[in-house]
Amino acid sequence: MPVTAPAQGGQGPAAAGGKASTAAAGGKASTAAAGGKASTAAAGGKAIRVVPPGGGRAPRNPLQEFYETPGVPLRSGPDRARRQARMLARVLRDRDFSGPAVIIDVGCGDGSTLAAMAGENQGHRFAGIDWSSDGLRQARVLGLTVLRGGVAPGLPVADGTADVVIMSEFIEHLVDPDGAVAEVRRVLRPGGSLLLSTPNLAAWYNRALLAVGVQPVFSEVSLRGVYGRPGSVVAGHLRLFTRRALAEFLAAGGFRCVTMAGARYHGVPRPLGPLDRAFCRWPSAASILLVHARKALTPMAQASRTRTAAKHAAQHRRQARLRLDRLPLTRLRLNRLRLAHRPSGPLLELGGLAVGLAAGLCIALGVLSPASPRHPPAAAVTHRPLVVPGASAPDPAALDAEWAAYSDRSGCADWAGGDGVSAIRLNSSQLAWFFSDTYLGPAGPATGFSRISGFVNNSVVIQTRAGHASSFVTMTGGGACSGPGRPGQAAPVVAPPAAPGGPADRYWDEDGITVGRTVVKFYNRYLAGSIPFVPAGTVIATFGVSQLSAAGHGPAYGAVARPALIPLPSWTPPGGTSPVIWGAALLQAGSTAYVYGTQSIQGQGSQGAFRQLYLARVPLSRLTTFSAWRFYAGAGQWAARQQDARPVPPPDGGVSSGFSVVAIGGRYWLIEAGAAPGSQDVDAYPASEPWGPFGPGVLLYRNPAIGLDAAHDYRIMYEARAEPALSTGHTLVISYNVNSEAVTAGCVPMSAFTNTVTQPRFITVPLAAFDPGPGTGTGAVRTASVAPDYPRVVPRHPSQWFNSWSYPDGCPPVPGLTAVRASLGADKVTLSWPDAGLGVRYRVYLQGPTDIPAATAYGDSASFAHLQPGGYLARVVPVNTRQDAGVSAETTFIVP
Repeated sequence: MPVTAPAQGGQGPAAAGGKASTAAAGGKASTAAAGGKASTAAAGGKAIRVVPPGGGRAPRNPLQEFYETPGVPLRSGPDRARRQARMLARVLRDRDFSGPAVIIDVGCGDGSTLAAMAGENQGHRFAGIDWSSDGLRQARVLGLTVLRGGVAPGLPVADGTADVVIMSEFIEHLVDPDGAVAEVRRVLRPGGSLLLSTPNLAAWYNRALLAVGVQPVFSEVSLRGVYGRPGSVVAGHLRLFTRRALAEFLAAGGFRCVTMAGARYHGVPRPLGPLDRAFCRWPSAASILLVHARKALTPMAQASRTRTAAKHAAQHRRQARLRLDRLPLTRLRLNRLRLAHRPSGPLLELGGLAVGLAAGLCIALGVLSPASPRHPPAAAVTHRPLVVPGASAPDPAALDAEWAAYSDRSGCADWAGGDGVSAIRLNSSQLAWFFSDTYLGPAGPATGFSRISGFVNNSVVIQTRAGHASSFVTMTGGGACSGPGRPGQAAPVVAPPAAPGGPADRYWDEDGITVGRTVVKFYNRYLAGSIPFVPAGTVIATFGVSQLSAAGHGPAYGAVARPALIPLPSWTPPGGTSPVIWGAALLQAGSTAYVYGTQSIQGQGSQGAFRQLYLARVPLSRLTTFSAWRFYAGAGQWAARQQDARPVPPPDGGVSSGFSVVAIGGRYWLIEAGAAPGSQDVDAYPASEPWGPFGPGVLLYRNPAIGLDAAHDYRIMYEARAEPALSTGHTLVISYNVNSEAVTAGCVPMSAFTNTVTQPRFITVPLAAFDPGPGTGTGAVRTASVAPDYPRVVPRHPSQWFNSWSYPDGCPPVPGLTAVRASLGADKVTLSWPDAGLGVRYRVYLQGPTDIPAATAYGDSASFAHLQPGGYLARVVPVNTRQDAGVSAETTFIVP
């Protein structure tokens, strides 16, 4: 039997995929007749064996987990949204009554399609329904009325109250489309309209692809990857229709097709775009099917409707339903476009199909091949880069504001947050910013990161200044979205070979320098896995300055960086368990480059681990030639072999994972954020030589917003680096990274709630602070900075947040349930339990005459309808985002 969680339930998944995630909660469980058992779980559509009481870990539901994975598309695309908006305008114009109409978008995702329709058709009442908390948050930003729910066990709308129901790119994700169409028919008034869009299995190119043994576009055989067909993004398509099949399916569900039109598909290679537009005239071969169908009222259907009206009315009075008659009239402003419907003839269609088959064969045979399915470069489109206000002077407030604005306005191909920040100047107006872990947009201070195009371990952002404003272009290794609202699966700029069947190692950026017309950048490799991060080696990446500069002047989408990679020989000192990794800091002294490296004691690069400091020198022009390096061997001596290197005495406070060494005032200063976990300080340690020893530190800056406690949102500050590209002859600019180690009781990270946790921050220090005078002591110097304005998230619910560093796997123990209560109503049983904590989900099991496979609830209750009479055992298991289970609670009840 279906299980549903109320719309006002607990915190949902942080980045659940909007439109498709409604489908995950929307597949109805099929129930057998007397004595039969439910065969499919409502929350995912896959039957899962009921775990006996006392079982351990909650069972996985792969389909449900897929739809909760970041990167699942939230929208169907602007072109289809406009087409459906125009189709809705015709429907509303031809309706048989006056007054505001009620329009419901089932699976509204982020609300973009609903907003387009509302803007084109003002004066009516619009509402959206979706299961994704993330999608609904974005929809509310657009000023839309939205409700959390799914098609199982029923839409939260009373019978016969909607004039139009929209299902945009939704039905292909459903386990049970028959049940969904039946629900739509129930909520529509007599003669109401269904506007539906879905991919066409018989699209012109699919006919040719299948003819030569290639899996058709839109079809999928796995939730983990794309196999046997062009493309790289898994969308979760379960049901695909041809034009004929869709018309017959809707007719069987009690609908009469009024019109069926075609629409374009954004994934068609650009040279074939005009052909794809042409095939919109012949829906049977178009990429996308757009349908307008009306609710048919046959005599049998009318009699059935009369018999069941009283039953449904009583049922809906017992359930919370959306009051559609009280929805506000929509007042949105969007450009209006007119729909031109062109009828087609069979001869024209056959001629067009011949052209389509030829072009499709070209795709299948590779003449016009789409991008590689692994990590394809995004197709560049003519969208200008995002421009944000800023300042050319080294002003910390302006620098902070630039990156905050870029994040808040980011699109699906834009940087939205990241750490490991460092800048290299390309020319007088351009900077190349290098980042380690990077979120792509959209993002917001109250919504966190969407991950539409994924999350990458490193990226490059090109900033081009023009007066008091800057444009930004984000470069990845390919695979980011190719246009606004399109999904993507971005790859990092520097990545190891893919590891089959498991997570890949990660490369995080270190320091870099320009040598001639080449940017030389160091990246350190860390083994896959969570804290403690284990270092494994170093590569040098080289970028052409002209390549990076050209990307900054190019479009906002499709920027790809492909550096040449030079791996360095790995060496682990005697008695150590991890190798020396190079490039933490670079120091240029005339024509010589000094390269600093670190080694984590006991192989742990985690918080609080002690690091040994190593040093090499090499002529700057031969920086990428490892055989030219000479290694500090102690007592001012240098050796040709890495194995003869000896540690450099570190500062008294130790050395952190990221730092800088700069030459100021005749001395060498090691600048770093405090190495102790949760340190608020940025310090500078002087030495007379690049190899030290480094004397007592000078406190440059203390950040009052940092601290590993609830009052400070468990924030940390790390990797403080000097930024010569931003500094002047009188002022040194220092960047640093901020993150939060806070997770909820359900192990949901802070990044799911706000984008302010991983944005670069800056301070400026006058060079006079590095005079020989303050060579000793710890007195603070005069530093320019901005008062931190981080949102206070943890203090709102301090008992629900935890320091992830306090737990071996980064997650607190899942809270247990103490009780579960069963309430019997007319033809329905409701299970309820105390809320276990923020972000905790619940697996619900039911054993009895009607068995319920595991289903997921996001609130503190679940309802079961139409249970067979008899005794039941109900069990509720709390789980976190990693599917770790807490102590369950059970209850028994009897259905008379």
